[in-house]
Amino acid sequence: MSGEDDYDKSARNDNPATKGASKMGKQIVIIGAGLAGLAAARLLYKEGHNPILLDKGRRIGGRCGTRRAAGHLFNHGAQFITAVSTEFSALCQQAVASGALAEWDIGRRLTSYAGQPAMRSLPIWMAEPLDVRQQVEIAHITKQDNHQLQLTTTQQEHFAADRLIITAPAPQTTRLLAEVAPALSAAAATARYAPCWTVMAGFEAPLSGIPAYGTDISDIISWYTSERARPSADQGTRSLTIQASGAWSEAHLEEEADAIADRIFNDFKQITGLKTSPELLQAHRWRYAKVTVPVIVDHSRDAVIFTAGDWCPPETANTGSDSVYRPTGSRAEDAFLSGISAAQAALKTL
Repeated sequence: MSGEDDYDKSARNDNPATKGASKMGKQIVIIGAGLAGLAAARLLYKEGHNPILLDKGRRIGGRCGTRRAAGHLFNHGAQFITAVSTEFSALCQQAVASGALAEWDIGRRLTSYAGQPAMRSLPIWMAEPLDVRQQVEIAHITKQDNHQLQLTTTQQEHFAADRLIITAPAPQTTRLLAEVAPALSAAAATARYAPCWTVMAGFEAPLSGIPAYGTDISDIISWYTSERARPSADQGTRSLTIQASGAWSEAHLEEEADAIADRIFNDFKQITGLKTSPELLQAHRWRYAKVTVPVIVDHSRDAVIFTAGDWCPPETANTGSDSVYRPTGSRAEDAFLSGISAAQAALKTL
């Protein structure tokens, strides 16, 4: 398996005439290579299509994020995932069998999983058979006379699409679809998020004397973990990841990152009694960290464009039992299920 910071398939399928072309002659493009985009692409690929995923980042996975800095590794996005639905449970078990995920006992009612060696290992594993292009940001979408869509990048490169699945956060989806799909754009505009400030602290030596992880330890801090507590982690890991609550992050969203890092880390030291100071201290702002108001999208509105993402999960999902899972948009699973739903809707039109 590739290292979590080394994923790059941008050299695959460089012929513009065949970008996104499926075995059935249709060009399918997916914007975003997070869990929603990857889930949609995997289903389309299984059904004989060859979708192309365009992601504006240097690394895939969205909020299943991992960062390396000065010899330290931080899982600075999603800290773990859980599975309730039949589809996502099956995927997680397959990922465990492949070595991309491992169960992580953090005292939750549901089984928790962590990527190994890092959270980004899951999206990397999901992307292995797919055509993913990184550092490709879509600036504008137009409809052509032949009913195809034309996607124009910030670098003035063009992609044609017979079907489009857009998995960007709701505010970006709102902007991109304003002209070509006003109803979908308006629906996306009603979604709401809570942000999250994440602090990454790297030390000269592994931490000791404090619990390996904790939840809601103060009015500021909603979660922290020593990175060496994760499954299969190198016990020499010297990294600590701290995440602020949505309410506190919202109140301090536009403040400078350095000041935020100091504020959150000082609160952590005061609560835990930690005496060691870090050699590296950084903060990352996730503007769209957790959906608070999801949107139920009607895929029948447009036979060409479909939306996916944690902000527009399906209403229900099967669990393999008498119970029914009702997604809320607040879990990684919801993003995955939305990708499946969008791909299923797209397949009905092909």
